[in-house]
Amino acid sequence: MRVIGKISANPNSAFFSKPQYKGLISKVFWVANEHPLIHYSLKNKFFSNIEFADEHRQSASNWLNKQNISSENQNLIFVHIRRGDYLNWPTPEHPAVLNKDWYSKSMNYLKSNIEKPVFIFTTDDYHYVNDCFGDQDNVFISRNNQFVDMVLMSFCSHGILSASTFSYCGAYFSEYNHVDKGFYLAPKYFVGHRLKKWDPDKLFSKWITFIE
Repeated sequence: MRVIGKISANPNSAFFSKPQYKGLISKVFWVANEHPLIHYSLKNKFFSNIEFADEHRQSASNWLNKQNISSENQNLIFVHIRRGDYLNWPTPEHPAVLNKDWYSKSMNYLKSNIEKPVFIFTTDDYHYVNDCFGDQDNVFISRNNQFVDMVLMSFCSHGILSASTFSYCGAYFSEYNHVDKGFYLAPKYFVGHRLKKWDPDKLFSKWITFIE
């Protein structure tokens, strides 16, 4: 992998506040497919050199404050639910979207292993999540944009992932901020969970637990 070039961030609209490597963000997570050791050697260098733009961090902090959520005496857990294109991708017969039961099972697992859990849902389908989980205790559903949602995920010390790169990225930021402290659950076989065949075929992680 080579650096194509650097682009400087616009402080008024950028996701990251430090210079970032063009073309790297979309590829760094999947370099593990063939080179897991290189993947982990890059991870710390990559994440130590970027920060979220102040406006997105502030928006995320403001949202938590409005919900009276504090990480000081609560364990924050992000739950990412992706629907939208995942209802028919990669194929209509075997879509990557996860069902409600999988998320409920994952939440129950964390409830039994973590004290004072608070679940923060990030999603592209607010009404679906609200219908499925909105009546549960200690559940909060974000209606922020994807940039603020990513920051919220990074603030959490645990996570329940969808089978998406956005979710995987959020988990990396979270784990980087809370090294060796959290539980991270993702679907076994990832995108290929309906076929029970790994997609990508060599997805590798020493800190994510893959469950069916």
